[in-house]
Amino acid sequence: MLSLFITVIACLGFLIIYVIKPIYGIAFLTAIRPFLLSPQMSFGIYSISAEGFYTLMIIIFALFYYLQYGRKIYQNTSFFPFLLFIIWGIITFSVATDYINFSKKLFRLIGYLFLYILVANECRNQKSFVILLISFMIAILFTLVPAIYAFILNPEIYISITENIPLSVVMSKNNFGFFLCYMMFFLYYIANSNRYKMLRFFSILLLPILSLAFILCYTRAAWVSLICASSILLLFKETRRKIIIPFFLVILVGIMFSYKIYHGLYEDVTTTREVGFSSWEFRTRLAWPASIKTFKARPIMGFGLGNDRVALNKVANWDNTSHNDYLLLLVETGAIGFILYLNLLISIFLRTYKGIKTIKDEDKRFFCIVALLIFSSFMVGSFAEHLLQTPGATGYVITTMGMAHGVIRSWGGKVFEKS
Repeated sequence: MLSLFITVIACLGFLIIYVIKPIYGIAFLTAIRPFLLSPQMSFGIYSISAEGFYTLMIIIFALFYYLQYGRKIYQNTSFFPFLLFIIWGIITFSVATDYINFSKKLFRLIGYLFLYILVANECRNQKSFVILLISFMIAILFTLVPAIYAFILNPEIYISITENIPLSVVMSKNNFGFFLCYMMFFLYYIANSNRYKMLRFFSILLLPILSLAFILCYTRAAWVSLICASSILLLFKETRRKIIIPFFLVILVGIMFSYKIYHGLYEDVTTTREVGFSSWEFRTRLAWPASIKTFKARPIMGFGLGNDRVALNKVANWDNTSHNDYLLLLVETGAIGFILYLNLLISIFLRTYKGIKTIKDEDKRFFCIVALLIFSSFMVGSFAEHLLQTPGATGYVITTMGMAHGVIRSWGGKVFEKS
């Protein structure tokens, strides 16, 4: 009943607010997205999450949006690489056997595409951009507050390596870890911005708390993603002098809570001794070899979107997932789908990198650099987790890239379009 209530409120709220103005509807769902991840509704043998209804709403209203604005909504974006990847995903229906998971993943990808396009088109003006900045801040609060409450009730929950134990009431452990990774960069932008004084004040207050949660969540793949992506700051002269800030903050908080971190490492060692392998070995010795073996069984077409678990179980007798987005796509969509996905990633990265050079406004250029960091951390994290098919944190990556490409589209020596 609670799941149904949350879903109805979210959909009605989106409907009413979106009719007033599309950007308000997108901001509303961006702000409350953390609460849409857990609720599940069952209809016989079928189930759908509140996030699933959210995705359907985005798709439906994006179609009306297209009728209103026409072809110009996907100009100067990565629309076509995204579309080609999805079309190939649809084609893999011919080899799929698990049609329910196929449908869920397909609609999630279509939802990501439309969300990206909607945000990119709306963020051509300053007002829409600021509205989404505020919605991100609200989403951070909605995620951190329950997490802090959970930590106060049971501090050990933050250092457990058991995936089934939720890190907070709104996000599972790994999803939460990557969300914090992306939001570290987001708050880094706000804290260093010369505008948005009120948001800057709150970001400075939230950064230490978010850094603490990021360390205690013990999601090592997210830590690696943060470090690798931060190296991009060295490519731009205006950000080199600022690179020490996030690293100093993370190191300082890490020293303060070194006992908790050590305890987490010790627990991981204990578990390794009991089961015979670490989480890294779990991937390199079991999950990844099983994925490669399954891919070789059907290298061109794959086994169909969302059919990774079925395929791995059938071919490699592995009752789990790939824990690697790239291997997972090889299993699901074959070599063709994998190449199309790489083309999409490269397209988004280059579109952002090249666009940064056209922006004359220092603040907006800085935001696009941070967006590039967030996207890079997503690409790095995908080597250890299946982020593309996991809703939650990835939705914020898509929204961020839409914001950046909307900003880029409006610049090149020009000012934002008027609201």
